[in-house]
Amino acid sequence: MKLIKVAAAVLNQTPLDWEGNKRNMVNAIEEARRGGVSLLCLPELCITGYGCEDVFHSPGLQRTAQHVLLELLPQREA
Repeated sequence: MKLIKVAAAVLNQTPLDWEGNKRNMVNAIEEARRGGVSLLCLPELCITGYGCEDVFHSPGLQRTAQHVLLELLPQREA
């Protein structure tokens, strides 16, 4: 049986700070990788940051969040 190491990260995200939030996620992924983590759970809304209020329903917010997510995909294999 193969064992996996699961971890959860708590991030200090800022609403709509795309680059800062992405940097925090990349740092968490890298730290988890150094710790031998196989599966890292990140908080909901960690890309957009909590508190974006009415902007949350904006198509622009959703497109930008998806773009940031696609930028993070290479991190899963690095």
